[in-house]
Formats: sequence, structure tokens, C-alpha cells
Amino acid sequence: MISDEITEFSRTFHDEIRAEAHAFEALREEVFVQKMGDILEDYGEIETLVPCSYRASGMKVDGYCYDDEFKDFILVASYFLDEIEPSKSKVTNSDVSREMKRITTFLEKCLKGA
Repeated sequence: MISDEITEFSRTFHDEIRAEAHAFEALREEVFVQKMGDILEDYGEIETLVPCSYRASGMKVDGYCYDDEFKDFILVASYFLDEIEPSKSKVTNSDVSREMKRITTFLEKCLKGA
């Protein structure tokens, strides 16, 4: 059972995404990526996220960041479900595998100069 607090958080979060997307004439997924990047930055998990949306056949990337201290280059791929009800927005292992494949393909093609 999903708690009322989680449902209310989801509703508020989605309302913020919709409002910002409308205000800035952006796609909801782009706003979601930026908001999640801000959260990860606040918790010290990443440095500044640079949003950059790219999609092509079998490839996808939504942002990146570079950690100068650890020399880490991080690619970000979003799997945004525009669904307020938490019980309807489950992410499966196959969803994660598919998105990992898309971002891995992107990286491999970049490294090959394709």
C-alpha cells in the first residue's frame, strides 16, 4: 500500500513539473531531468548537471556532468513516467535495461566517432 504522503508528494512534484514546463515552454521530461539533477546535486551525488536531450535510433541521453575532483564523466538517461499515481508508475528491470542499452549505445558511438 502506498502512503498518502507519497501520493501527495507525487502530486505536488508533477504539478511543479507541469507548471515549469508550461512557464519555460519546455518538455516535461526536460524539467524532470533538471529537477532530479538539482536533487542529486543537493545530496552531493553529482556536480552540476548539464541537461542535453538527444534521441536517435537506439540511443538516448538527457544530460551529463563532469566531476573534476574524481575525473568522472557521468551520462544521464531519464525514464520519465508522466503519471501522478505512484502505483501506476513502476519501473521494471527490463525498463532499466533498455534505457541502459540506449545510453551505452550513445557512448559507444561517441567513442567511435560515429
